[in-house]
Amino acid sequence: MALVHGPPSPRPPSLPPPIGSTLSTRNLEASLVLLAALVRRGLTDLVLCPGSRSGALAEAAGVLERHGLVLRTAVDERSAAFFALGLARATGRAVAVVTTSGTAVANLLPAVVEADYGAIPLLLITADRPDRLKGCGANQTVNQECFLAANVRWLGQADGAGLGQMQDGAIVELASTALAATQAPGQAPGPVHLNLAFDEPLHADGPTLLEVAESQVAVAQIQEPLVTAASISPEATPSVGEVLMPDLDQAGVVVAGPWRGLPQHWDGHVAALVRLQRRTGWPVLADGLSGLRGWPGLQVVHGYDILLAEGHGFPAAPQLLRLGSMPASRRLQQWITASGGPQLLISEGDPRNLDATGTASQQLSDGLASWLAGLPDPLRSGSVSASNQVWLDQWVKADQWLQHQLDRQLIADQPFAAASSQCSEPALARALSRCLPAGEPLMLASSSPVRDWESFAAADASHRPVDRKSVV
Repeated sequence: MALVHGPPSPRPPSLPPPIGSTLSTRNLEASLVLLAALVRRGLTDLVLCPGSRSGALAEAAGVLERHGLVLRTAVDERSAAFFALGLARATGRAVAVVTTSGTAVANLLPAVVEADYGAIPLLLITADRPDRLKGCGANQTVNQECFLAANVRWLGQADGAGLGQMQDGAIVELASTALAATQAPGQAPGPVHLNLAFDEPLHADGPTLLEVAESQVAVAQIQEPLVTAASISPEATPSVGEVLMPDLDQAGVVVAGPWRGLPQHWDGHVAALVRLQRRTGWPVLADGLSGLRGWPGLQVVHGYDILLAEGHGFPAAPQLLRLGSMPASRRLQQWITASGGPQLLISEGDPRNLDATGTASQQLSDGLASWLAGLPDPLRSGSVSASNQVWLDQWVKADQWLQHQLDRQLIADQPFAAASSQCSEPALARALSRCLPAGEPLMLASSSPVRDWESFAAADASHRPVDRKSVV
């Protein structure tokens, strides 16, 4: 479960309460201050859902298009959240989603769960009723601040009287803290929830919108916050002297789970793994979602799930280097559990417990590239030992034999032949892995489809990014 920080206490400083139509103008101005602060801090993309309570946020987002904000609209909140999720996964940067109040917020939950467990930065900005309308049966008034609480890195709330009641400096600080919390030091990237009360009247008229849009409020006079992530403190990581040092001249296995790091860290991660394998000769058992299958220069064992079930005589590994979260293969999980040697688990910036088997000797979160760079030079230099080469050859030859057998047995299914032909899921997975264009991203459904790809996708298929619909 994600750590949730409650709303600021005491409430942020408020302005004297506006009256009449001036509140609608102030709602728009406050929304501009909030979104402009996010843009200044690096937000580039926002997905907007329609709604009345969030009208001032929508108007402000439209104004900020001319200042670099890429604005997209989506009618359905659930679709909007998943679109933002995919965009954040691809870019490695937080994407904002703006919704109205009530059940609209509940529709964000599936994507928020994905962002939580998948370590994807996401900023959910939801409009809400003011405190005076809570608990009295007002329309579309629910405890929406609790809907996402179990899966967000931080929960921030506006003044209970409304965002328009807050001073600009407090609004900027709230926005800056929220965006920083999506990728804060010491915790995995993930979703953040900003719940913003708006009191009526909600909508500024056309002349007011034009006047505010041309004023200095939009961008120029926003002050930098003094604190950007006051409630989030980095966690200490072990020094090099405390890190488990494997024996690189002895046999070992690298188990690579689904890739959950940021895309900007990918190249360094793969380069470090290739270098490590050239030094150790350790086989890489790469999950179908690891992004490593088909990668040039890397010797990957694809069919380990079947090999471990067929009694090919692979003993428990003397030592394991585990990368990221647990792979989908249950047989591999059992094999990991049975391996009695040391197990070093390294994640890409995710300090949460990822040791589902409870067998890791140590878990580090600074990433493979950082760990490898921190090893002593004598340990990193050298070449593959003779015994390690024999160990690698044993795995590679077994996988080659298995791939040949799969081609012989599944080719008869002819998955793209006449409609009357029988087509099995394993045959379809194998054929698709070879037919899809190189580099084309693939999204798999959970359960059987992802496991069919895991076991039966061809070892000679081109490299491509692969993800699945659900991680829970």
